[in-house]
Amino acid sequence: MTSAHGFVAQDWPRIERDWKAWWAGELDRPLIVIDARDPAYPETTTEDRVPHIFITQFPLEMPVEQVLDHVQPGLDATYPHGDSFPRWWVNFGPGIMAAFLGARVEYAPRTTWYHPLGVPSLADLHLTFDPDNVWWRRWWRSRGRRSTAGGAIGRSA
Repeated sequence: MTSAHGFVAQDWPRIERDWKAWWAGELDRPLIVIDARDPAYPETTTEDRVPHIFITQFPLEMPVEQVLDHVQPGLDATYPHGDSFPRWWVNFGPGIMAAFLGARVEYAPRTTWYHPLGVPSLADLHLTFDPDNVWWRRWWRSRGRRSTAGGAIGRSA
């Protein structure tokens, strides 16, 4: 999903090797992750800054491709260095699991609120997964754009 200035598809094997070694406790150095931002990129508020942007701030009627197009300029202005790599946090807020299970979602500047389902007690709470849940589908579609550096952003193994 990013232009990833200076990052090319051939960098992925090195990134994968070093990150796996670090997690296994086998890397003889710390990981150094530096993401520089092009100083010409206009940053205004937290909600405009990739990767901190809340996807919940965009109306559900807005197609995912338009949401991703909104995020793209910030990603294009990001330069990964060292052990960094092109990535984007598909940030729906900390309670997205509640939304997946039916909670009402409300975006507020710099945060997202999840409202309870309105059941009288925990005994009355019967959680079920609905693959057609609007937030689940939004999340699923948001993770699909590929990096121009040769790998998927937020790719699943």
